[in-house]
Formats: sequence, structure tokens, C-alpha cells
Amino acid sequence: MCSIQADENSHKFVVGTCSLSTQNEIHMLNFAEDTNRVDLLHVFPFPEGEIWDLKASPYNHEILSCSY
Repeated sequence: MCSIQADENSHKFVVGTCSLSTQNEIHMLNFAEDTNRVDLLHVFPFPEGEIWDLKASPYNHEILSCSY
């Protein structure tokens, strides 16, 4: 899990799964501070393998890096 700090207008996070038996996914979440609600924004399939680490660019909210 990591936060997307380059997007200053919202509180976004990405979470990756780490499964040996099924295809893994990266989930992008948004936290609404005023309502205390977490919403799923997008699911990215990740067929390469287990996701071990996620990093978001501190300068561009559209760039995400992961290791597997």
C-alpha cells in the first residue's frame, strides 16, 4: 500500500494483492475526509506475479511503480 502524494486535491492510495494462486490486482482507492468514506476508483489487473512493493511518483500522480 502507498499513498499518491502528487495529487494534492484528494487522498488517494493504491493497494496491491500478493496471491500465488490467482491473478493479482492493483486497486486505486480514494478517501473522502469529510464523509470518512473509502471508495474504489479503479482496478488494474497485474498478471506478472505477486506484488511485493508499490511506489507512487511524488511529482506526477499518473506514475506508479511496482516490484514483483
